[in-house]
Amino acid sequence: MEITERENGRKWKADIDPVAEKDYRRITKKRYFFNWKKEQKHQVLKLSLKDKDDILGLMSLELIPAEFRIRNHCWLYLLKMLEEQASMRVLQAV
Repeated sequence: MEITERENGRKWKADIDPVAEKDYRRITKKRYFFNWKKEQKHQVLKLSLKDKDDILGLMSLELIPAEFRIRNHCWLYLLKMLEEQASMRVLQAV
């Protein structure tokens, strides 16, 4: 796939791959905003530039076959983070 750098329009080749066990040592709460190790029970994917080791982003997906749906956990964490930073209630229930 290809991603575009917003500041200058430069295009980069990128990959989306499952997070490997060894990746979790580099995925810190400080850099990625919450403890991704809690998501290991779900399918966690990483976005990285092709042939580079740095992880640009992460996504956690929960497969729910009985309901024919996939739940994206990233949005829930983003809303929780915004709620904490703004000291306001964004979510009613999770």
